[in-house]
Amino acid sequence: MDGHVNNSYMIGKRAVAAANKINERRGWVQSMQRREENIEAIHHACIEALRSMDTFNWLVYEAKIKAKSYDVKLFRSKVGKVVGYSIRKGNSTYKSSELGHSRELMPSKIERTWAKLHQDENIASSSLFLFGDGTEEFATPQKTKNPQLYARSSVLSQRNATRERYEDKTSVVGCPI
Repeated sequence: MDGHVNNSYMIGKRAVAAANKINERRGWVQSMQRREENIEAIHHACIEALRSMDTFNWLVYEAKIKAKSYDVKLFRSKVGKVVGYSIRKGNSTYKSSELGHSRELMPSKIERTWAKLHQDENIASSSLFLFGDGTEEFATPQKTKNPQLYARSSVLSQRNATRERYEDKTSVVGCPI
């Protein structure tokens, strides 16, 4: 060995650095860039699967992802609730917490993501259009494309009920009791 000792300190990081040098010399794509591209492609596939679903269901979601040639593995609790999943592409496996933006595809958040993707459809079907002068009218999707101008009729009725309760508790002079 001539005084040289085999050093295994940070062997994994040194192996990655050596592989990246080889990739750079040969003009290949770096491993981290490839990983980011794969995550983005899987994210788009997951979002498209969620968009195409009428109601959220784990079995349908899993089938739609598998139809896009990815392997999906669901992790369930003892009760049967999905607590995690991973998607595999080739030799790479990605956990649900690594996918998406702001971890929107995690099991705890995926139903909210599905609802957010279908929000415009739900709001347009049963909503009121609020005009600047305070008048209200039932909206159709053709009247406006700005979702901020839509408000659910149930929210309006809750606000009106709260306002009425507040007015009931005020005295004659208008001050709260």
